[in-house]
Amino acid sequence: MNAPSLTHTSLIDSFPDATVIMDPESLRITHVNPATEVLSGWTRDELEGQPALDLLHPDDVPLAMAGMNWLGTNERGAPIELRINTRTGGELLVELSGGLHRDESGDFVLLVLRDLTARRRWEIAHDDNATLRALIHHAGSLLIHLDKQLRIASASSALTRDLGHDLAIVEGRPFVEIVYIEDR
Repeated sequence: MNAPSLTHTSLIDSFPDATVIMDPESLRITHVNPATEVLSGWTRDELEGQPALDLLHPDDVPLAMAGMNWLGTNERGAPIELRINTRTGGELLVELSGGLHRDESGDFVLLVLRDLTARRRWEIAHDDNATLRALIHHAGSLLIHLDKQLRIASASSALTRDLGHDLAIVEGRPFVEIVYIEDR
């Protein structure tokens, strides 16, 4: 497992958002910044060296793996929403974005986590459409909500996990575009 360069770790430690460096081969955490400790409740010593997937809600691991596979073919991944386990036994909804990078020490994955928990609760409490989007996104099975023009308005994470479609790309596009030609 490559250690992140001193330049990267000192820079990342100053980021206001929770930031994690991960080894792309082992998927183990090699460095976290102080904001990650605050967000998760876990200390740096407890996190570094641990498998990153162990910190996720079990239902979100397939989505995270699909995101990691996508990273292998792209420089930067589209943000995805996942639940992470906190040290207190709770869970937080986070937006995870990141990319595969290279420096003198080798390849590494840089991930940024933003807590969406409070914002999502506010949206759900104040917007019926947000409630519907949240229910659809976190459904365990494949759900797709179409608008009146049969465009994809929202979908569950199973669209990415099971079918490999990036929701950020297909949202707003005609549903027929993701249907196999033979099935149209």
